[in-house]
Amino acid sequence: MKKNLLLTLTLCLLAQWSVAQAPKWVEKAKRAVFSVVTYDESDKILNTGNGFFVTEDGIALSDYSLFKGAQRAVVINSEGEQMPVEVIMGANDMYDVVKFRVAISGKKVPALVVSPTAPTVGTSVYLLPYSTQKDRSYTAGQVKEESKVEGQYHYYTLDMHLKDKMVSCPVMTADGQVFGLAQKSSGKDTATICYAVGADYAMSQKISPLSFNDHALSSIGIKKALPDTEEQALVYLYMASSQLTPEKYAELLNDFIAQYPNSADGYLRRANSQMYLSKEISSMDKVAADIDKALEVAQKKDDAYFNRAKLIYNYQLTKPETTYKDWTYDKALDEVRKAIAIEELPVYVQLEGDIQFAKKDYAAALASYEKVNKTNIVSPATFFSAAKTKELMEAAPEEVLALMDSCIAHCLQPYTEDAAPYLLERAQARMNAGQGRNAMLDYDEYYKAVRGNVNDVFYYYREQAAFQAKQFQRALDDMAKAIELNPNELTYRSELAAVNIRVGRNEEAIKVEETISSTTIETKENGILRKIIIIAITILILIICGKSIYNAINKDDSISGVKKLLNAKYTSVNCIDSSCNGFIVVDGDKLSKYKIMLYNVNGKKVANYKVNYNSSDKTTEMPKEIGDNYYISATMDIKKLKISKYSIKNKRGKSIYETENKLSVLNDNYVLMEDTKAKTGEYTILTKKGKTKYSNISDVDTYLNGKYIVTKIDDTYSILNEKGEKILTNYEIRKVVTDEKDNELYMIVKNTVDNVYNYYSISKEKIIGDSFTSYTSSDETGELVITKKENDNNVKYTLLKDGKQTKLEDSKEAIQKIKEKVDSDKYKLYEDSVYSSDQNNVLVDNKSEKSFGVLNLKNNKFKSLYNYKSDKNYFYSTVSKLNSINKEDNILKISCSDYSCDKKESIIYDVKNNKELYKVDNINVSDYKEYEDGYKVVSFSSDRTNNYGSKNVVFDKSNKEIEVSNNNITIVDKKLVYGEEDNYSITLYSIKKGKTLNTQKATKEEVEGNVVYKYTDKNDNIIIINSKGNEVIKVSDNDYFKSSDGNYIYIKENMLYVYNIKKNKTYKYKMRDNEKLNDASGDIISPYRNTIFVNNSSDKYVKVLNFKGNQIKKIKNVEISEVEFNKDEKKAFIIVKKNTKEGSLYGLYVAE
Repeated sequence: MKKNLLLTLTLCLLAQWSVAQAPKWVEKAKRAVFSVVTYDESDKILNTGNGFFVTEDGIALSDYSLFKGAQRAVVINSEGEQMPVEVIMGANDMYDVVKFRVAISGKKVPALVVSPTAPTVGTSVYLLPYSTQKDRSYTAGQVKEESKVEGQYHYYTLDMHLKDKMVSCPVMTADGQVFGLAQKSSGKDTATICYAVGADYAMSQKISPLSFNDHALSSIGIKKALPDTEEQALVYLYMASSQLTPEKYAELLNDFIAQYPNSADGYLRRANSQMYLSKEISSMDKVAADIDKALEVAQKKDDAYFNRAKLIYNYQLTKPETTYKDWTYDKALDEVRKAIAIEELPVYVQLEGDIQFAKKDYAAALASYEKVNKTNIVSPATFFSAAKTKELMEAAPEEVLALMDSCIAHCLQPYTEDAAPYLLERAQARMNAGQGRNAMLDYDEYYKAVRGNVNDVFYYYREQAAFQAKQFQRALDDMAKAIELNPNELTYRSELAAVNIRVGRNEEAIKVEETISSTTIETKENGILRKIIIIAITILILIICGKSIYNAINKDDSISGVKKLLNAKYTSVNCIDSSCNGFIVVDGDKLSKYKIMLYNVNGKKVANYKVNYNSSDKTTEMPKEIGDNYYISATMDIKKLKISKYSIKNKRGKSIYETENKLSVLNDNYVLMEDTKAKTGEYTILTKKGKTKYSNISDVDTYLNGKYIVTKIDDTYSILNEKGEKILTNYEIRKVVTDEKDNELYMIVKNTVDNVYNYYSISKEKIIGDSFTSYTSSDETGELVITKKENDNNVKYTLLKDGKQTKLEDSKEAIQKIKEKVDSDKYKLYEDSVYSSDQNNVLVDNKSEKSFGVLNLKNNKFKSLYNYKSDKNYFYSTVSKLNSINKEDNILKISCSDYSCDKKESIIYDVKNNKELYKVDNINVSDYKEYEDGYKVVSFSSDRTNNYGSKNVVFDKSNKEIEVSNNNITIVDKKLVYGEEDNYSITLYSIKKGKTLNTQKATKEEVEGNVVYKYTDKNDNIIIINSKGNEVIKVSDNDYFKSSDGNYIYIKENMLYVYNIKKNKTYKYKMRDNEKLNDASGDIISPYRNTIFVNNSSDKYVKVLNFKGNQIKKIKNVEISEVEFNKDEKKAFIIVKKNTKEGSLYGLYVAE
């Protein structure tokens, strides 16, 4: 008993001695320590523990384990007062720390000072426990070990016994500064050893833009703080917008505005969010208030006006039942033009175009889109916008197609799903322009881009292209596929009948009626549709199908001769496919006994066999493709309208090989067999005798008329030559590159293992040069811009026609080298003025002088172009490069808004030659062209305060105004020196005549550097003006008028004219009576290879003329049934017709 009493007395004395010996700061410091209570989703207590304040405004530290799973938390200070945890400011689950802010009840709270230095090993340290009593108790110990966390922070091992209730209490230095948070003991020795994570590490925890993906933070249900900087907070908002509910996101926006009240972005984002939640008047008042506030606080007023315009525009796109106040498209347009008046950024002009498009002011929208397409934000989408606008303006299909070509040219190759919608649009544009074959190629590229994920509608559209291209077997195949996917769509069956009629298979077309009549669709609408289709089929059989115009313009030399292949004595003569790779010739009555002869493209007879027609036959056979001394036929089940058998046949029509699988010609030596029962593509390559060459093929394609075959055999890609030999393994062909005349230069092949590309020489039959990771089109025909990996950097090269690779100077590398030459303390470099690493002059801001100008890098001398406002600490100019006819030019557009300058400044500057070309005050320049003798055309930005706003003005060399127009202006009789002329919507001005030449907008056409301009006058006459401003053609738009091979062909008063653009010369031919440029069915015959086909159906003769009006050939006693073209062989086939008492007979001539 005495021993126990003595021990108790001793402990009390030791405790009193500890308190008595405690540092003076302990009592005050302990007031910063608090207790933490966290609550779960049911608002039940989850955990309790400790923490402490490190700033007087309520920032505190504790252990992460307390907060994991918590939905709310409170702290209880030393006086027993509760205060809620407001936001989490950072956390790390590995080191078990959390930083947070407490909503303090007073102006400030007691807080500990974080030690700037780490205590050394052996130093005495003190742990302060949480207590509601005013005492000076503590636990003493020493630093046993110190280690690094993330290289710069600290973690400690302490000689100290730690009780559970002391976790996350502060560990102090002898000077009373906190250096660590106490952590639970672990390991063998928990009685004398504990640990502490550095307070510096806990303080480093913060919210970053990527914190939404931080698992530790997402496990805490308490609201998170925003990042420390406005820039990072904006990125955080962007990440949050897709992950929070609209209501939670609105709360976050309120927090952002409270933290950054002078950020226009906060108000604009809240306005957009509020408008999304509700369009009630009370809500829209808040939206309006926010965008007004955004404009008030914005440093860049143009950006604020732009965002206001975009919000109002998006509001109108939702088609609200009642428009809020004056929030119309006109209001949006007014707002964006205020932005443009300050600074004409391309993105502002794009929105201007979008608003005008929505207003259906298509001419104005097109003008805006054309401006955007001359800037650095040009993209497939911007050209697509222009193309759709042209289409709605009912422009010529060729004009729409030209813009869609530019759209596709800006897509990265090989095409991905991003390019797929544009490929579909161009396919339709090509159809509208009569280019069925090219449209079909786009549909094929679309199929590849979406990896074959298509529906019945796709096959219907591609069939339309195949039909227009006269590739009838492919049209039949596509319609069969469409019917297979959607057998109840009657339109597909009527289309199938139309294709059958077009190839002379009238009996098969009639039998389609049976399938339509037997359909089980019983709706009234489909019943009517069924009757209409049956009537239409009957009428189609009784008349000659209208011929679609095949627009096959070939950039090659003229046709020199015409020879006869077949006399006009056959029942029918038809091309076997759209490229006229052979002919089906029928001799005899198709409804009894008749003979079929097959000829290849060279006029060689490949097959000759007899057919006995029987109306009760359940199947019918049709030649599908022609090879060398063989052909492929397809046998169709008439009732089911499905192909039941494919055959390889010899010249007598005897089957060599038969199969239910689909067969097609690869080249003269090989046939492709597709397993039609396989769920995915499964192919076999056969010889023309039906022997297997390669099997287990999952993908196959041909190039250059079968000269190259790409196969995927046993999951390995290989390229075969026309003999079937493997010339490259683990490669596929991605692109065939051609020259200006469509002659093949080389191929781009892809290494399917390394996913890189190579140049493959067609002439040398081998790969040349290094591989590259991607490629895009170049300004030069036949060349590509390629990207190679060098030291983990992307480096661009030009791939030349011969396979050589020339390095393009990397703009980033050049900029970095120039930056090293510029004193960044004195000058701010405008990177858009950098074009080479060794240039002499760059554009800079002079920071001390507050001016903008040119810095000479050789002598380091600065020349001011204008001054900024003296009272501005933040000032800037806008510098962008203008497009120019000479790609080596570096003509820059410089502008300064009245925010930074006393007045708007706008300068056109030639940085390479260090020369100011043009300068104007109080309005911005959007585009600039300079001609010889100092004449210039200046396009001005929208600005209601200036008479030149949105105008295009011609000035002489003394800057005297000559002409003003709302349209793009081109000077026709002066040579362009700088800038780039427009191709559409042009006003033509002649310096020599001193006047505008056209009232309607003109278009430009260029052939090998020779230019003409085309427009329609008020009397609907087509006018062509040459580069000297002289009118060379004037013809009514009702007359024949065609453009072909750099020539205009037109008929006026029975005179045929051919105007050669390159030579600026007109040739004539006097049209005789009844001579026309139409075939027997009335369809126009397109010119081909500088050749015109003249038909006289009354006097029964055909003339073939060259573009000079000279006769190449006259064919007597016949008329033209149709003219077909084989682009690959550069031949025109004239199918002629002779009318006899027994009926029409047909023959064949070739022009080459």
